[in-house]
Amino acid sequence: MTTFREQMDSDMAVFFNPDEFGEAATYNGKAITVVEAEAGERTTGTPGFVTPMFSVYVQASDVARPKAGDSVTFRGVSCRVAPYPQSEGGVWLLELVQETVQA
Repeated sequence: MTTFREQMDSDMAVFFNPDEFGEAATYNGKAITVVEAEAGERTTGTPGFVTPMFSVYVQASDVARPKAGDSVTFRGVSCRVAPYPQSEGGVWLLELVQETVQA
């Protein structure tokens, strides 16, 4: 019989598998695998300017303590980690915000 932790580890291997849900990213220069949670954009308050953003899951084994401002490249887009990464039990939920661009 498998333990709960063993089952979670097995599930994580599937969840972060690049052939399933995982996608390549770079976190502070290190290659990691992430899973997209959400994609969208934010208005900046300046007419005509929006900030693209992504929410991604990152394994805690890949990034032990993410910090606001850390550099992430996801789908070829250079982003920064937004404030307040959320711990989700073995994974982090991070909001990634690209530099402001004109719409």
